[in-house]
Amino acid sequence: MPVPLPPGAKLRELAGLGSAENLGPTETALRNKIMAAVGTPGFLVGFAAEANRASAEAALWAFDFASVAPWAQLITDAINYQLGDEFDGERVQFAEWIWRDRLAESEIDERLLTHLVISPNEARAKRNMAPAAWGDLPVGQQQDVPYDGTRTPERPTEG
Repeated sequence: MPVPLPPGAKLRELAGLGSAENLGPTETALRNKIMAAVGTPGFLVGFAAEANRASAEAALWAFDFASVAPWAQLITDAINYQLGDEFDGERVQFAEWIWRDRLAESEIDERLLTHLVISPNEARAKRNMAPAAWGDLPVGQQQDVPYDGTRTPERPTEG
């Protein structure tokens, strides 16, 4: 590929720089140590060592949770410490931004609801939804009479 240069300049390739394939073992080890020190997964900066999606998602979650979130908390703590008295107890905070597997959480909630572990209002509270009038008690099965809180899966009926 042609490279535009100013008049009189000469193009030279710098030794040791270039693609990741051209790095020697010392440079690769140094790069990996630097990335580990700051908690950056390789796929975020273009090194495709983690090829499958599950590895990439796990690395992204770990990066957000262990590397970025502590710095974000330091920032909000500093702002709240410096400006908190001026806003009558109100505090600043970042919106929820750490990636979570919403599908897996929904499946877990569905199982907890099915086994009468949580009520619909508890599941709704996780999603910042208003409580429903019908959601205070766990939902029974279709063949059950309306659940009144006296039956459990281990003790289907009384009397």
